Amino acid sequence: QQQIMGDDYRLLFIGDKLSAASIREPASVVGDGVHSLAELIIVENRNPDRGTNYQKKLNVIDQKAADHYLGDRIHTIPEENERVSVVGTANMGTGGRAIDVTDVVDPMIVEAGLRITRGLDMGLCAVDFMVDPSQPEIPWLIEINATPSFGLHEYPSEGKSRNVTKDYLDWLLG
Repeated sequence: QQQIMGDDYRLLFIGDKLSAASIREPASVVGDGVHSLAELIIVENRNPDRGTNYQKKLNVIDQKAADHYLGDRIHTIPEENERVSVVGTANMGTGGRAIDVTDVVDPMIVEAGLRITRGLDMGLCAVDFMVDPSQPEIPWLIEINATPSFGLHEYPSEGKSRNVTKDYLDWLLG
């Protein structure tokens, strides 16, 4: 299986249009030149914006996932202001972040997602792509989700909140 590095996009389509788009980032910490990654995870998990079971804007960073991903690197001390991914996947449940990009997402990626939803005749669908910045013209399909969460679009870690629940109800009642 080929691994693609780059930006992890989640595009939410309701009806025949893009309702919201986010870039998802894996959980990360920022080094201070003093504390280990393990210690920085503990500090970051005290952030008042982090909680459990999606009750806050961010979930706490999953310590087991970080231990597994980092291995012995968890004891290293990153340089001051160095951002380090501590979990391998951009999963909101393990502490990742969602950044709204609805207004700036490349139309080519949107069109690729629309072709998929139309081809599958799905009125509600999330389409996930990886986009390598060195080859932005080639979005790599990662997943098609028929029961997507609205939370990362309504309560993004960064950027504008999108009222996708209203879009969904308007489409259902339309």
